[in-house]
Amino acid sequence: MVVDIMVNKFVKKYLTNVEWNLKNKQWQVAGNLSSQSNRHFKFDIRNVIPTEKGVQKFVEYNNQSDKILFETEKDWVLLDTEEYVKYMKNNKLNKVSLETLLDNLDWNIVLNK
Repeated sequence: MVVDIMVNKFVKKYLTNVEWNLKNKQWQVAGNLSSQSNRHFKFDIRNVIPTEKGVQKFVEYNNQSDKILFETEKDWVLLDTEEYVKYMKNNKLNKVSLETLLDNLDWNIVLNK
């Protein structure tokens, strides 16, 4: 697995006690979110996919991560995986904008790049 340079910057800037998981598609890195929590989280840090209408990121319902990382031009956005999956299932969605998720989910952290 190749880790994007920008994602690597997120890991270096915001995570401590880093553990890489190069064999699992569900989560790629675990660590403590140093500025927010002492808890050790598993992060889905796979990159978003560019499309004609912006970007997208596919997250499976059985995702084993604790948090999902999204990237905007200015920020890193972390969403709770369980809350995300529950929202998508309850609303019978397979696509949703990041803005909609930020408006409808409670556990969101936005960090400056």
